[in-house]
Amino acid sequence: MSYAVLHMQKIKMGGVRGIENHNERLKESHTNPDINYEKSHLNRDLYNSNGADQRTYYNRVRDRIKELELPKAVRHDAVVVTGFLCTSDKEFFDKLPQAEQDRFFKQSYDFLQKRYGEKNVIASTVHYDEKTPHMHCYIIPVTEDGRLSCKDIHTPSELRDLQTKYHQHMRENGFDLERGVPSDGKRKHVEMQEFKIQTKYDQLKAKEAELEKLESIDKSVNLHAEKGKLTYSTKEVEAIKDQNRALKVEIYNKEKEIGKLKNEVLELQKGLSKTRSELKETEVPLSRLKDLTDENKALQAFVEKRPGLQKEMGLFEQRKEQAYQLGDKLVDFKSKYEQANQERRQSVEKTYRLDNQVRECDSSIADLKGKQERLNATQGKIESLESKLEHTTGFFKGKDRKALQDSIGKEKESLSEQVKKLNLEYNIRPEGIGDRITALQDRKTDLQRAKQAQIEYTNKCEQAKGNILRQYKYTKALSGAQDKGFREITARHDAMAQLPDQDTKLFQISHKDRAEILDRMAEQNPNAVERCKANFKLQDEQQKTVSKAISKTKDFMPQR
Repeated sequence: MSYAVLHMQKIKMGGVRGIENHNERLKESHTNPDINYEKSHLNRDLYNSNGADQRTYYNRVRDRIKELELPKAVRHDAVVVTGFLCTSDKEFFDKLPQAEQDRFFKQSYDFLQKRYGEKNVIASTVHYDEKTPHMHCYIIPVTEDGRLSCKDIHTPSELRDLQTKYHQHMRENGFDLERGVPSDGKRKHVEMQEFKIQTKYDQLKAKEAELEKLESIDKSVNLHAEKGKLTYSTKEVEAIKDQNRALKVEIYNKEKEIGKLKNEVLELQKGLSKTRSELKETEVPLSRLKDLTDENKALQAFVEKRPGLQKEMGLFEQRKEQAYQLGDKLVDFKSKYEQANQERRQSVEKTYRLDNQVRECDSSIADLKGKQERLNATQGKIESLESKLEHTTGFFKGKDRKALQDSIGKEKESLSEQVKKLNLEYNIRPEGIGDRITALQDRKTDLQRAKQAQIEYTNKCEQAKGNILRQYKYTKALSGAQDKGFREITARHDAMAQLPDQDTKLFQISHKDRAEILDRMAEQNPNAVERCKANFKLQDEQQKTVSKAISKTKDFMPQR
């Protein structure tokens, strides 16, 4: 019997970009061997099926949180998204036609959307490019009174109820599944890698059972063949031999499948072992986090008993919060830059298409004018020839009249061909050429206006990119003026958002940027100016040291 599998994962702001990369297949995964990128076009986006929402996951989360109008800023370590994985085992999906598989995931999506609110869904994708089809659905945990709180929504009792209701919903919609294993402390959901290993192991056992059955049949056939030497006819013995050969071929194929499954199980076990090892390495840091939490409580109690320290601790908390806020700002600027850059690329492409359409209008107008001239010229020739024919009379002019009639016939044939071609290419008669040219000229005017508007929008996107870069560089310089510990907090958060290699250099502060940064800092954060100058000086000294080292290395290199 197959199970209704529903996993839940908590995600912080720093992990949002990673889930988008995986969900949308933006980057090739080197840790998930199950993905077949040749089948990725089969994946289905249930949330954004018409492609209307072009925002990144990060921007979707940010925009939804803004709508909540929370009284306080969201903590840097807050859970902002809960991810759900809906699936069953491979055998269950193998029995379903594609339409039923699509319906399975649509019902799962509808269930989650209704339970947690349509406004709170930021993404949902079905992956058909892995060995077992499954759906990822990402939801912002918003309470009924409009708070962002994962712990208040996903309580242990709510998660148990979620499993029960999901199972009921799927059965009511025609899917014969057992309820997922409860996570009540006694029995926990199998993790994804363990689930895959168990599935492979089950497949392996089934294949071995099939092989054992075939081998017993093979022995039985051999035995019957031996006994049948005296009682079976030659024809019957040959039939038994054919059956025996067919069984051996099938046994060989089964052994190959078993060998392949054993290799897959081994690879999955290696991956699981590596993951467990990595998790084990985090046990000490996690225990250290608990120590830090207790130390923080003890420090608060210590400060409360000493009123003189409270003011200083208040300043410390203010600076700590500022460090996190600066890090979040830097990440936000990177996201906004990518969005503006994407919009600029799309605008340039649209401008290019509009320009091509303007050129097509010009080409059609010129072609129609040329056709009009050729039609007029041909018609003029026919009229001239007919006039000559009319004045060519007399008994001795028969030969001339015949020549004129032949010429008129040829010109009329040419005129007919031109009219046919005009109708074929533009679906108009000669008398409609003038109207079509006028319509094309009007369309060209509209396209030129649209092109100009698109160029202006492209320039705005370029300006937005420049403004974002200036904001980022100023915030980066301001964060560098913090004390070392706070500076490292901000830098760590900034590093969570990776940029494409071609854009990384644009975000570096150049000597040309420094004057503008210091002028702005003198107005807005005068206390940070001297620290910022010192940082710039230190960077210059470090650069000189690096340059000298490179120069010395070149001196020692042998000359060719």
